[in-house]
Amino acid sequence: RVRITGAVNNPLSIPYRRGLTILDFVLEAGGLTPFANADKALLYRQEGKELRAYPVELKEILSQGNLTTNYSLLPSDIVAVPERSF
Repeated sequence: RVRITGAVNNPLSIPYRRGLTILDFVLEAGGLTPFANADKALLYRQEGKELRAYPVELKEILSQGNLTTNYSLLPSDIVAVPERSF
C-alpha cells in the first residue's frame, strides 16, 4: 500500500501500483486543501531498517511544472502534507 495524509482533500491508502508518482497521488487525493503547506511536504520511505524522509516540493510540481521531486512511489511509501501555520 501507499498512503497520503495531511492537508489533502481526500487522504488515501491505496494498493501500490507501479509507475505511480507523487503528482499522480496528490491528484488522486483531490489536490491540496487551501491550508496546505506545499513547500514542507515529505515522502517517508523505509530503506532497510531506517525510515528516511525526502522533501517534496509540491508547490514547484503543481504551479511551475518542476518535476525534480516528483518521485516514483514504492510499496509502503507515505506522503505527508502539513498545514501552514497562521
